Amino acid sequence: MSFGGTTTESPVQAAVQNAAAHGVICVMAAGNNGQATPAYPAGYSTVIRDCIAVGALSGSSNSSTTMMTNFSNRAGSDTPFNFVDAPGNAITGYTLFNLVQSWAGTSMAAPLIAAEIADFLSANMGYTSEQIVSAVVQSTIDVTGISTHSSTLSIC
Repeated sequence: MSFGGTTTESPVQAAVQNAAAHGVICVMAAGNNGQATPAYPAGYSTVIRDCIAVGALSGSSNSSTTMMTNFSNRAGSDTPFNFVDAPGNAITGYTLFNLVQSWAGTSMAAPLIAAEIADFLSANMGYTSEQIVSAVVQSTIDVTGISTHSSTLSIC
């Protein structure tokens, strides 16, 4: 998901809870306000197990300058939850008019984690959504050196 808000009670929360109850993994952009915690709906990952909030990194795994972007919301919580980061700065793609353009944001990072989950699921049929989320979060590495209370930080 790639939209944001500040409310914790909404039809979106009910939809996310329903999806998770039916084994759907919700991957949500954490937001681009530079806040200490994810915006909603990514904030639901603190209370709904089969959800992952995704922040944005700049640089690459081959770079010594990989770091959190200044715009990405973080995982500043005293309670561990499913939060990972992926490249989300200077992501190049095509527009509707077939032009090449570069974008930045947690909305660019979240699809990379969704693709990682799809790849994992294609090789591990029969895993539950909770097992897949756990595997994705636990297999990440800290490439930024940022201290956080979230499960971990990652890069694809």
